[in-house]
Amino acid sequence: MANDIQRKVRARALDARKFLEFGEVVTYNAEGGRHMIDAVFEMDLKVTEPRFWVNALPSTPPDQILIKALEQHPYSSQTFIPLGITTCMAVVCGTAEDGGPDLEQLKAFLVPPGKGICYNRGTWHSGFMSIGKPNEVAVIMGLSGGLADTRIIDIGAEVIMDCLFEGAAR
Repeated sequence: MANDIQRKVRARALDARKFLEFGEVVTYNAEGGRHMIDAVFEMDLKVTEPRFWVNALPSTPPDQILIKALEQHPYSSQTFIPLGITTCMAVVCGTAEDGGPDLEQLKAFLVPPGKGICYNRGTWHSGFMSIGKPNEVAVIMGLSGGLADTRIIDIGAEVIMDCLFEGAAR
């Protein structure tokens, strides 16, 4: 994408089937008993150690969402479990032939209260955002302590997210 290009991407309600190519929705499946989510711990244990932390997310106004960079984690999945009761946003895409993000396939999902997401190892994504109100989020990821844990790329354009709150709580 050229530096002077702006694109609009519509954010949709989180749907486990549509999110599957990027990771797994963290939710209770209501089938009784435990709902095991093994993807949370998918990491290269020769390089990383499992880590758990809590981040504070500032409020992102729904009409001011600009994406200028994407990141990926080559050695680990990354899981976000919101602790508050506000909608969050996950912006994701696959990998292009050159190994960078495939911006033509950029998608945005509104993560409602009570759900989280687990990005597959290597999934390109923006920072996880809290829409309209501050939030706290629990994060699980494998870390090596080195710079290779996270690869960040300036996407060379501004992508404007258009929040549609279809089926998602604000």
